[in-house]
Amino acid sequence: MPLLKISETVFTFQCPVQSHWKHRRETICGPVDSYFCLFDRYRNDQNFTEFCRGNDDFEGPGQKLIVAGSINGTLQGAPCEHDFYQPFKFLSSGNSRCVYKKSYCNEEGQVIYGNGTLKTDNECRCDYTSGYDFVITPKHRCYCEPAEEDCSCYHKICLANHILSPGMSERIRNSKMNIKN
Repeated sequence: MPLLKISETVFTFQCPVQSHWKHRRETICGPVDSYFCLFDRYRNDQNFTEFCRGNDDFEGPGQKLIVAGSINGTLQGAPCEHDFYQPFKFLSSGNSRCVYKKSYCNEEGQVIYGNGTLKTDNECRCDYTSGYDFVITPKHRCYCEPAEEDCSCYHKICLANHILSPGMSERIRNSKMNIKN
């Protein structure tokens, strides 16, 4: 009887979700070693690798750990991906990527005020040029920090001959209109 070929699909290994790392450690590492699952720069397929080691490692804010250099698994720091940030030290136990994804600032009326760094999130503002203002005034008048506060915007109706300024306050559209004859 001939064999039936169902698929030639190739799967690339991805690290388990953080809640499964303890189970993986118990399954493949034993009680003493720590479980690691990190991006492996050494391998040609640029994939993730899991392995066991005697202790956890960490890297400073804005960095993650990757496997690089040799087949023995030398660990080194690497910057977070462009759309992620890491505001505290990266601990290799339970993490394979920088922790936070940067905010998009793409809700109604929102635009990017400032691009974040490897350590900070993007900053958002309401598009005052299109008449949007913050629902709740943020701690900084002109922008908000999405990880810390509500950045929702609404379309504000201004008085006749008024526009929104960058500080989200109304001002008269053209000062010459207020001159009395």
